[in-house]
Amino acid sequence: MHYLLVFVGGGLGSTLRHLVNIICPRFLGTDFPYHTFIINITGSTIMGLIAGYLAFKGDASQSWRLFLMTGILGGYTTFSAFSLDSALLYERGEIGLSLLYVLGSVMQEIITGWLGPNSGWPGVLTAVIAGAATPGRPVIGFSIGAVAMKAGGGMPQIIAYVVAWALFAFQRLFLFEIPFMPARFVWFRAAVSLPIPFIAAAIAMAIGKP
Repeated sequence: MHYLLVFVGGGLGSTLRHLVNIICPRFLGTDFPYHTFIINITGSTIMGLIAGYLAFKGDASQSWRLFLMTGILGGYTTFSAFSLDSALLYERGEIGLSLLYVLGSVMQEIITGWLGPNSGWPGVLTAVIAGAATPGRPVIGFSIGAVAMKAGGGMPQIIAYVVAWALFAFQRLFLFEIPFMPARFVWFRAAVSLPIPFIAAAIAMAIGKP
């Protein structure tokens, strides 16, 4: 039964990925790999939200985990699994393995193209969305930022990523803030914090290299 759930979920996820690959070039053009960007960001965000929900619910069946996370999201994107696996390695205390996993998975070509010094404001927007979608504790966010910097990422873009991750990472909102504070306050705080990564990036662009 479990194999069937993964099979069906994987088919649905792969179909969704194919639809995004077809639709994005028609509406957004081909100058930027919007399809891959959208797939990775949405997949990582949904994976983090589902993982947080299931962690709090506790009694969620293995069937739902396999169908949603291994099946649908596994077929939709592998970046979501990368983000979650990095966080799980850290949670188990395998900090060295977590860092190695991040270092080995983030390719220099991707960093330079999406977050490089010449990526400008689209790169800043990419960094903000990636920071908000990054799950895990400090070792994950800071490790990705450090790797991106060494791989050729632009200073304003990396600053925007780190600030966005620190202020309103989706998984942290659901796992640590909403359980202790009113949801309306948490979303209001995240909303008023939204301009801060862009302001920080603008200041970094104006100042130049430190």
